Amino acid sequence: MELKEIRIDHDLVTSHQTSLWLQLISAFWFGMATSNLWAITQSIAGPEAAATWTGLQNAFGNLAGFVGAWLTGWLVKVTGSFITAFGLAAGMAVMAAMMYFFVVGDVKPIKWTKASD
Repeated sequence: MELKEIRIDHDLVTSHQTSLWLQLISAFWFGMATSNLWAITQSIAGPEAAATWTGLQNAFGNLAGFVGAWLTGWLVKVTGSFITAFGLAAGMAVMAAMMYFFVVGDVKPIKWTKASD
C-alpha cells in the first residue's frame, strides 16, 4: 500500500511572524479548551476512583505523546511533508470533540457500588 498526499504548490503561511502569531493563538485556545480536563475526570470518577482514573488518563496521555511524535516523524519521512501529519492531528481533534459531545454526556459523579463477596 502506498501513501499519497495532496500537495499544495504554495506555502500556507509565508511570513514567520504570521506563523508565530497563529501558533500563539492556537496554543491559547488549546489551553482554554483543556483547562478543565483534570476537573472533569475527578468529577466523573468521584472521590472513590479519582486517583485511578487520573493515573489512567495520565498514562494514556503519555502514550499518545509518544505515538504522536513517532507517527508524525514516520509520516514526514514517507511523504516528505508535514501536511499529512497536521491533517491527521486535525481529524483526531474533530473526532475527539465529537466523542465529547456525543459520548461523554453529563459531567456528574458515577454512583459506585461495592461488589458483594
